[in-house]
Amino acid sequence: MKNILTLLSLALTLSGSAQNFEGAITWSVQYTSNDTFSLTAMRENLPKGYMWMVKDGNYRMVTIGSPRNSDLLWLAGRQQYYSLNDQTKTYRIPPVGSWARAAASDKPMIVNTREQRVILGYHCTKYIVTPKDNTAKMQTVYWMTTEIKGLDMKTMPTPGTGGNISQSPFHQDISGTPMMIEIVTPTMSLSIEAESVSRRNIPLEEFMVPLDFKESK
Repeated sequence: MKNILTLLSLALTLSGSAQNFEGAITWSVQYTSNDTFSLTAMRENLPKGYMWMVKDGNYRMVTIGSPRNSDLLWLAGRQQYYSLNDQTKTYRIPPVGSWARAAASDKPMIVNTREQRVILGYHCTKYIVTPKDNTAKMQTVYWMTTEIKGLDMKTMPTPGTGGNISQSPFHQDISGTPMMIEIVTPTMSLSIEAESVSRRNIPLEEFMVPLDFKESK
């Protein structure tokens, strides 16, 4: 579950090339499971939402409502991700892979269902993404909009050492911004749905690694 949420955080973080949106998007997270114990643990320990801040091609994904909050920062000038832990005052640097170098067998299967729905007034298209090596029997549904000008998922960098992205939701075959992401497995499901989209000024300080943070290997 922790790995899934890390990938979701990355999936909601777009790269800085050709982006000019400045503002914030908030999402809420809902969990369901057939296992009452697991469901209680998820609701008590995992994020209840995210706030995504964007400025000058820099991005910060803030987790909300989790005792283990860890923010994800993308700095366009350095072309680098940083995972920030406020509790320990440390950061780590997640790897960035290359979609272009990834083997076709590593890339997920993507289906554009052409199904439409409106979320927060934005027209969205439904895509179904399934990993090629799907031992977990996991399916991810993206509801994407191209109506938020200045944002496009296609320009995001891909995570993963050596371009191995078989377990990643990153891809360059879907245009737009995710307004809802739904992950379903045989034992649990979760959904992240946009609650607000606001164009506003974001202080530059939000996109800096604090000087007193040390790198954690």
